[in-house]
Amino acid sequence: MVNQASIAFMFLSLIISFFLPIGLTIYYYKKKEISLKPVFVGVLVFFVSQLVLRIPILQLLSTQKWYKSMEENSILISLFLGLTAGLFEELGRFVGFKYILKENLDRNDGIAFGIGHGGIEAILVVGITSINNIYYSFSINSGNFDKVIAPSINQREITDAIKNQLITTPSYYFAISGVERIFAFTLQIALSILVLYGVKNEKFEYVVYAILLHMIIDSPLGIMQANGVNLFLIEGYIALTAVVAFIFILKSKELFVENKQQVRDNW
Repeated sequence: MVNQASIAFMFLSLIISFFLPIGLTIYYYKKKEISLKPVFVGVLVFFVSQLVLRIPILQLLSTQKWYKSMEENSILISLFLGLTAGLFEELGRFVGFKYILKENLDRNDGIAFGIGHGGIEAILVVGITSINNIYYSFSINSGNFDKVIAPSINQREITDAIKNQLITTPSYYFAISGVERIFAFTLQIALSILVLYGVKNEKFEYVVYAILLHMIIDSPLGIMQANGVNLFLIEGYIALTAVVAFIFILKSKELFVENKQQVRDNW
């Protein structure tokens, strides 16, 4: 049987991953009168940069000998994955602001973009997984998993692994995935504002800063996970980076004080 607390925490993560971005979108649309265009462009940029480009490229590279060799070194592979995440996502943000959102370069547009970008990530990474976990958990507890789910998957090793994981994983793990999305969401908004500032002020170096920051934030996570660092230490690190990102979001108001110089259409 899957613990009832585990199922409750799955629902918590599901609610966070779906209603946090939706709720913030509604709030900023009604209270701050933001345009919805940056939200949808943020969704599009994440979809293209990660699902269409980066992940398929990484899958292709994973067949190469040099890549397989690099995977044996947790530091090298984590740095590489962190760098590629930064390159694809931050350059995607740059393209989004520079070429699609030319008329939407205010601070709130950066926040809206981050809501879309971080929101679709939360839904795809945690939301969909939570739905599957809840469905499987109810199936296990009702006795239908082995009768209905297992035959449809038709691979005993996989179904046994799914069942065992849901039953034996500590309940709080399912809550952590949702809380972690709040931290990641904050980081996505901060990075969006940073890239927006670079585009608005014709300073491409800020895009480079965003790429490097993305790598600096992501790479230690891979290293820690590969070396079995305690989960709470990992989440503490993510929380710390989110606090710094939140402070930057608040302070960023000062960066977007209107200046008299018109921003040129092209760099």
